[in-house]
Parts: sequence; structure tokens; C-alpha cells
Amino acid sequence: METSAENTILLDFDGSCAPFSWPKKPGPPYPGLVEALKRLKAEGFHIVIFTARMWKGWGPAYRQKQITEMLDWLAENKIPFDEVTNEKRPALWMIDDRALGVPTTKFGWEVLASHILGSTEDGYGKISRDD
Repeated sequence: METSAENTILLDFDGSCAPFSWPKKPGPPYPGLVEALKRLKAEGFHIVIFTARMWKGWGPAYRQKQITEMLDWLAENKIPFDEVTNEKRPALWMIDDRALGVPTTKFGWEVLASHILGSTEDGYGKISRDD
């Protein structure tokens, strides 16, 4: 499947994958995160993790340390993803602990994945997955 906004999920790293810990490495992922992302990937979603840890303004050495720690954490915890960026781009869904919306800590990752998979519209009410 070609990657497009219609099959992309943007997932914030700090505070959405695990409790907010920046600038330190996070602890364990939120319960259900790995399983939910596997489910979403199996349904054809392109998972893009975005983070301010990659911001060029941090300076090269500090930025590289943050990127390395984040990629190590993702690998250690077997988090499925397709890309990592510091840019928010067009996507069907964006999951960010700093945004208003459905908090992962309140409803959990299983409920969030089921909501996305069962939805007939995108976050703007425009795209039907059943079309």
C-alpha cells in the first residue's frame, strides 16, 4: 500500500508512548502500546513517530544523543514504526499527549486502536475507511 495521509498515523514519542520523561530515556511503554501498533500496522497503517528530541536547535551532540536514546528505546521495547521525524505532517490520525483529544492514559491503547480501526471517518470527518 502506498503511504499517504489517509493511512498515516502520527504518534508523539514523549508522553504518548510512555510517561513523559524528557530529556531522560522513558521507562516502560504504556500498557497495550506494542500490541495496538502491531494491530494498526497489520491493517495497513504507516506509523510515524514524531518528537522534539530531533529538533535541530538542540545542537548536534545533544540532538544525536537524544535520537540515539530514543531509537534504542524503540528497539528495546519492540515498538513497530515506519519513520521517525520532528515534523508534524498530514495524517489520518495524530496521537499527542499535549493535544486536546482522547488521552491514551485515560482510555488506554487497546481502546484507542479499536476506535481508529472501527472509525468510518478521519479526525476531520472526511474520509471513510469503508469507501
